[in-house]
Amino acid sequence: MRTWFLCKVKYAKEDEQGLLKNVSEQYLVDAVSFTEAEAAFTTCWAQ
Repeated sequence: MRTWFLCKVKYAKEDEQGLLKNVSEQYLVDAVSFTEAEAAFTTCWAQ
């Protein structure tokens, strides 16, 4: 049975004026386990 996992990431992003802005994003990942969701998210986010 597959389960949906909500993954959240926070990072600093540079805006148009060159200032750093804290950004928070959420992603929904379809995986069998937490470990698989974490691996899929980490692999996708690293690109």
